[in-house]
Order: sequence, then structure tokens, then C-alpha cells
Amino acid sequence: MKPLVTIAMITHHEPVGVLEKNIGSVLNQDYDNIKLVIIDDKSICIGVPEFLDYYSAIHDNITVFHTPYNVGYVKAKNLSILMSQGTDYIILFDADMWIKPQLVSLLVDNMDDDCAFTCSNYIKTEDSETIYLFSNLWQGLSYK
Repeated sequence: MKPLVTIAMITHHEPVGVLEKNIGSVLNQDYDNIKLVIIDDKSICIGVPEFLDYYSAIHDNITVFHTPYNVGYVKAKNLSILMSQGTDYIILFDADMWIKPQLVSLLVDNMDDDCAFTCSNYIKTEDSETIYLFSNLWQGLSYK
């Protein structure tokens, strides 16, 4: 069985249109064992909580947690990691970015037993949106 990959994302100020593109890029991955954990850190944009709940209701692999107040990026990111327990790999992902369809499979294929983490490059496009690329993978070795 393929390793389970959880993509952990935080949102606070991203509008629905940006989130739709972002979540779409996760759902369009060519890797099929993905879970998406979204922490809505008391979003300030209209319609975001309802939009996230809708996606969570129609996709079994999406989990959404709404914080009762803005806890801040670091605490929200830590919460997303806690909610990712039981997964093989975690990808930390920002809500204003999107990824190419091959990113998850390429990252998983390049992991090995001695690797603690791997990361990819990214570029800013002309409209200031970020796209992750996967050329020049860099891996960090764990020290035991």
C-alpha cells in the first residue's frame, strides 16, 4: 500500500477563489493516498467557513477544523500537525499556494529510510501567486 501523505494547510485571510484553486491543486494530484487537513484560523473572508465545510462534506479525504478565535499561524500549524497523526508523511502547505499534479508522487518517490525531510523550490508568478516546482529536490538526512 502507498504511504499516506497528509497535506496540512492553514487559512486566515485567503478568499474563497484562492482556496478553491489551492484545494483543487491538492485534489488533482496524481498520487492517490492523500489526506488534506485544513485549519480555518477564524477566517476573515466572507463565505470561507461554509466553503470549507462544503468541500469537507463531499470529499472523504478532507478534514476541516475551525478555531473559535484566531490562534495565530504557529499554533494553527501545530494543530494541523497534531491532526495529521497516523500519516506517513506530512506536507506543510500555505493556503495561498498551489502545486503541480506530480509534486506529491515525486516527493514520496524521493524519500528513503535515512531522509528526515525533503522540500522543493517554488516560484512567484506574474500575478503574485506561488506555484511549487519540483526541480532541484533537496533532502535532509536525519541523525540517529
